[in-house]
Amino acid sequence: MGSAPRPAGAGRADTVGIRAYRPADRARVLAMIGRVWDEERRRSHDLLWDWKHGRDTGPWDPGHLSRVIERGGEVVGYAGAIPVRFLIDGAVVEGAFCLDTLVDPDARGVGVRLLRDQFARGTLLLGAGNPRSRALYERVSGRPRLVVRAARKMALVLDAAAILERRGLPAPLAAAVRLAQRGVQAVRGRRDRDPAAAGLVLEPVDRFPAGIDLLGLEFARGFRRSVLRDRQYLDWRFVDGPVGYRIRLLRDAGRRLRGYVVHRPARINGRPAVLLVEVVAVGERAPAYRALLAHVEEEALACGAGEIQTLDPGCPVLAAEMRRRGFFRRREPHCILGYQAGPAGEAADFTDGGAWYVGLGDADFEFIFFNQGTSSRIAAGVPAGVRDTS
Repeated sequence: MGSAPRPAGAGRADTVGIRAYRPADRARVLAMIGRVWDEERRRSHDLLWDWKHGRDTGPWDPGHLSRVIERGGEVVGYAGAIPVRFLIDGAVVEGAFCLDTLVDPDARGVGVRLLRDQFARGTLLLGAGNPRSRALYERVSGRPRLVVRAARKMALVLDAAAILERRGLPAPLAAAVRLAQRGVQAVRGRRDRDPAAAGLVLEPVDRFPAGIDLLGLEFARGFRRSVLRDRQYLDWRFVDGPVGYRIRLLRDAGRRLRGYVVHRPARINGRPAVLLVEVVAVGERAPAYRALLAHVEEEALACGAGEIQTLDPGCPVLAAEMRRRGFFRRREPHCILGYQAGPAGEAADFTDGGAWYVGLGDADFEFIFFNQGTSSRIAAGVPAGVRDTS
C-alpha cells in the first residue's frame, strides 16, 4: 500500500531508519504479513504474536530484539526475533531466535538493511532457512556457510492402513494390515509401557518446577552448542503461549528429575497426528527416553492419531531409541542457520552439525517445518483418551 502525500514540513518520504519494534507496530506488521503472504498466515501470526513477543521486556541486548524499518515515518519492514540464552562450549551466550523478515510489497530493497542491522548488532542468531534465504544471509553476513544443522523429520506411523486405503488398498486388506499393526503395538506396549520397571515415574504438570534449571544445565552440557533450557524459558515456551501442550516430567525412585517430554495433538496434511515437540533426558538416558517415547505413543493411540512426527534434534541416544520404536527418518533436509559474531563464529567447526542440539521446540520450527497454522489447530488441546474427530 502506497504512502499518502505528506503535508509541507513533514519528513522526507524516502527517509529510512531502523528502530526496535514497539507494541504499537503490531497492527501495521500484521497487515503487512497479510499482503506479503495471505490471510491464513496473518491469522496464524496474530494468534502467536503476544507469545513471540512475550520476552521483549527482559534485560536483553537491543541487538536481540525484533526490529522494524521505517520509510518516511511509516513501518515498511519487520525482522522478528526472540531473545534467548545459549550454552556455547560451556559458556552462556545471549542471542536470539530469528523469525520472519519481511518488507511491504511497495518497499522492496529495504529488507537487506534489516538483515545487515541484525548481523551488525546480534551476538548469536539462530533460525530456519530455505535455499534462497540461505544464499542471501550468507552474502549479507560475509560468511561462506551459515548452515549449522540440516535437520530431518522423523515419523512413527501408527495407522498404516489409513494411509494405504487413501492410496487405493481395498478395505479387507487394509483391515488385515491394521490388525497386524495393532498386534505389534500391543507387544511393544507390554514391553515398554510401564516406566516403573526401570524405577521411573511420569508426572503430568501445568508448569515446570524449580528443579528444572539444574536438569536443563546438565542436559545442555551434553552438547557443545544448544539453547539453555531454564525454568523461565521453558514456561514461556510451553506454558504461557496459546498452544495446548501436554507436559510430563520423568522422575526416578528417589524423586530426582530425569527428564521431560512435551507433545500435542495436531493436524498434518489434514490428518490427526501428534507432534513430539521436545524430549529431554539426563543420567542414564536410554531407559529414560524409552519411557518417555512409550508414553507419547500411548497417548497418540488414545486420541486417534495416525502418526507421531518430530524433528531429529541431534542426540544419538534419542535417535537410537526412536529407531527402536519404528521411527523413520525423512529424506528432505530442513536447514537451520546460525551466526555468531567474532572469531568463535568464524571457527571452522561452528557449522558442524554434530556439535549442535537443535530441536522442534526451538525458535518457531514447530510452526514452520510442519506448516502449523490456525487451520492446523495449533491451539488444540484434545484431552488424553478423547478421539479427535474434527
